[in-house]
Amino acid sequence: MVRRCVVIALSVVMTGTVLGEPELSGTADELRRLLDPPPGQVTISGFSERTVEADRAVVRVSILTLGKRLKVAMEENRQVRSKMISKLVEGGIPLDRTHTSRFASTPLHSAWTGKVKEYQIVSKVRIHAESEDDIHLIAGLVDTFDEVSLASMAFEMTKREEIITELLKDAFRRVQQRRELYESCLGVTLSPRHVNEPTTNDVKPRLQFPMSVRVGSVSGVLSDLDLDVSVHALAQQEEGIDQFEELLYKVGIAVTFDLTPVRVEEAEPGSDGPR
Repeated sequence: MVRRCVVIALSVVMTGTVLGEPELSGTADELRRLLDPPPGQVTISGFSERTVEADRAVVRVSILTLGKRLKVAMEENRQVRSKMISKLVEGGIPLDRTHTSRFASTPLHSAWTGKVKEYQIVSKVRIHAESEDDIHLIAGLVDTFDEVSLASMAFEMTKREEIITELLKDAFRRVQQRRELYESCLGVTLSPRHVNEPTTNDVKPRLQFPMSVRVGSVSGVLSDLDLDVSVHALAQQEEGIDQFEELLYKVGIAVTFDLTPVRVEEAEPGSDGPR
């Protein structure tokens, strides 16, 4: 009787041990996700800049006339504008580089009676100057006509988009170089996820031009990076300049990669290296 009780007790202990062992089940992909931790991420930035010669200046002038009668003030404004445009054509600036806006009228009221005492008419002319001689011609007309004043002047490049695309390609190449360096030195694989807009702090707000870029415009660069993504934003800006001839363009991009460690299996005894 005693011997039988001992056998039953041992059987219970052994059975409990077998039931307590953990068990893994599932498909191959499910087991791989369970055993391999999810990859981390790293962001690599690339920047490029170039100083180029501006080939055009956009000059905006305002024409202001006053008159007690609205029609008279409008007619006087039109005459001043026509004379100024004629002087521009005579000086070598064709009509296709001169663009006029509509009239804007503002009634000026008397502080005592509240009645309209005169009308103020304003029109604007935008002129594309392609040389310093053109700018001097416009400046002379501003000094000649009392009704004309300089509103603004900005320098630009007619091939601006081509320059930005070239700088963007160069920025992507810099990212690719750093990506290859990280992979070779750290023994990891970097898989592109998306492109973020980098932070820029040295840009004057009035000269900053954020721009969205589609993948098609830089398809050659993206294929080199094996990017199956869309470019969310591109930070590019033109800084203030001191001379007519120079513009400074800057382009910056930041690519976020998934970081996956490269698995290296242990070498078997007697083998030359890892399998």
